[in-house]
Amino acid sequence: MLPSKRRSKSRQNRLNKVFSFLARHVPKLSRIKLFIGCPVIRQERKKSKRAFCHVGHHKEAICCAPETARLPLNHIVGLLLHELGHLATGKGDLEADVWCAKVLGVPIQYKGKLHLEWVDLKPH
Repeated sequence: MLPSKRRSKSRQNRLNKVFSFLARHVPKLSRIKLFIGCPVIRQERKKSKRAFCHVGHHKEAICCAPETARLPLNHIVGLLLHELGHLATGKGDLEADVWCAKVLGVPIQYKGKLHLEWVDLKPH
């Protein structure tokens, strides 16, 4: 296997592992599918460096760019839960974040250079 294909497979494995872990702990996520590398998210990444995940063009699915796997775990979890909030509410960013806080008890914050979704993973 070529090095770039190995890296791509490794990224997909990381995203799938995080998604599977979350699905075991967040029942609403267990019915959702994860698509990595859909053509629409690739086009969105060309327009915005903040575009890592989205919902809406596949029923009950979250699409992620392969580059999402390079992010710190706090951001990956934040992005996935935020997108779940979109699916749950059918609404915009604010409503998705409020849903995560109220229903899951997980406040979504925005951090880093790109001001991306982020969650605190430290036990309180």
